[in-house]
Amino acid sequence: MSAIPCSTLLNGHPNTQMSTPPLKAIKIWAHLTGVPLDLRHQQGLTLVAGLVGEPKETDEFTKNLVSLTVSHVKVDLTVPFPSVVEFQRQSGEVVEVLVHYPWTSPTCSHCHKLGHIVRNCQLYVPPPADPPPPNTSTSNAKATPKKLTRPANLSSNKLPNKSLSIFKNPP
Repeated sequence: MSAIPCSTLLNGHPNTQMSTPPLKAIKIWAHLTGVPLDLRHQQGLTLVAGLVGEPKETDEFTKNLVSLTVSHVKVDLTVPFPSVVEFQRQSGEVVEVLVHYPWTSPTCSHCHKLGHIVRNCQLYVPPPADPPPPNTSTSNAKATPKKLTRPANLSSNKLPNKSLSIFKNPP
């Protein structure tokens, strides 16, 4: 049995697509700042991380309370990536939690899907380019210079009297 070249596999079949399917969501680490200490356990972090995306896991850094201000959680996330989430406690207090992502997937500014940028977007149609100016080096015609005209309020080389008044000594 002989090997089939990759180019035949990719280009030889009419039903083969050259692109990968778009990402619907991505598992990504989110660093949460401002989670109250009484919620720094699995159930509490699950509730707070659920405001960002679908909680998946946390790391030893967070489990061991290495930091009292930052919690790391991995979430299954779709765009947009929230930078702040809020929740209300039973007492009525509104708690704001800042969200930072150490790494984010490229996100297209045109279609807002994950995994590519606008330059690689299959849905983006760039605007038509302006036609290039005619090349004067191939043309035998000489360019005619534009006639320069003076404004009507300037006669010969004299400036208007108004502009000279700023250089006069005060009376």
